[in-house]
Amino acid sequence: LRTHRPDDLAALAHHFARSGRAANAPLAVDYALRAAELAERRYAHDVAVGLIEQALHAHRAAVADRGAAPDDTVALFVRLLGAQLRAGATGAARDTRQRAVDLAVRAGRDDLLATVYGAWTEPSPWRSRLEGFFDRTALARLERLAADRALEGATRARVLQVLVDAVAAEEVPRAVEAAHAQLALARAEGEPRLLASALMTSAKLLPHEVQG
Repeated sequence: LRTHRPDDLAALAHHFARSGRAANAPLAVDYALRAAELAERRYAHDVAVGLIEQALHAHRAAVADRGAAPDDTVALFVRLLGAQLRAGATGAARDTRQRAVDLAVRAGRDDLLATVYGAWTEPSPWRSRLEGFFDRTALARLERLAADRALEGATRARVLQVLVDAVAAEEVPRAVEAAHAQLALARAEGEPRLLASALMTSAKLLPHEVQG
């Protein structure tokens, strides 16, 4: 297949994942992620979800100590989370995020935790209620990360966006303050998608009378 049909990414991912050899896991993951990216370009988000789940399974099956070096595993969880949301599978995305959060917490890695919480920031006038209701522990983590100036600016901006959505219904002043901080960071970073997300976050906090 690699010689005669090198562009058949889904088939290559399938066969490498089922080869029964741990040494083939990196190829299984690589081909599955490339096939998932192609599927998403065609708006086949449900297909992408299946391929990323396949990549995650191949990766975890080849890792002896799942708690060691969690970076790659968290990155795969983040990819899966985004694909699930784009496929409309909000409940599954919430479960995926919790698995990634648990892994980052066990590893004591705030940088990974921030990446997980900020994994869904597509600029749009709507946003899947991925958060649901944050418990006090999760909200405390979000607040700690949002205040951590050691975090890379874009990551911190995404965390602030999640914090806004988590508290907007009950604590509007707190949400407005976080939204202003997100917008300032986005402007400093200058990345268009990040700025679009920040502007949308601020716009969603406007009173309905002003929006009309």
